[in-house]
Amino acid sequence: MIFNKKIIFLFILIQVFFCFGSHDYCQANSVQEDQIKAVFIFNLMNFITWPDSSFSGKNDTIKVGVIGNHQLGTILKKVVSEELIQGRRIKTTVNEDLLNLCDYHLIFISSTKKMIRNLKQIRNKDCSFLTVGDEPAFAHKGGIISLVRDDKRIRVEINAALAKKAGIKISSKLMRIATIIGRKKP
Repeated sequence: MIFNKKIIFLFILIQVFFCFGSHDYCQANSVQEDQIKAVFIFNLMNFITWPDSSFSGKNDTIKVGVIGNHQLGTILKKVVSEELIQGRRIKTTVNEDLLNLCDYHLIFISSTKKMIRNLKQIRNKDCSFLTVGDEPAFAHKGGIISLVRDDKRIRVEINAALAKKAGIKISSKLMRIATIIGRKKP
């Protein structure tokens, strides 16, 4: 079973490299685009540290919620099913409306207008969850990390001020390759 998962993961990575070479190839198939996003989300989690207070114990799982894209959620479940991040298992929930956002560590919000409009209100909750989205300017509108399509690749934008406010630490390795939102230019 683990061997098959590694083959699937390798296949997804190959798809990512093909997509970097052909923007039209990526757009033609939403499944492949969601596979790329699922791998990005999984890899992002390797560069995030949540505060200890966001977990009930040392063996607590990292809870991921996906809103607005059932297909992505299903793919993400498969990608992370036997993986560990910082020694913790990952549990993915797919729903149109996550009732208690504070129960999650990472919430992926697909391009749903209702959720995008409510991002600032959502962010006012007193808990440490990372919001990731694929809507253009997501990090400008109150999200923490945006996956932005830029011609033939996906760029990462980070709203570092909101991450800090949420108590989430983002690795300097990820910060170096990302566009930082809200940073004053010298």
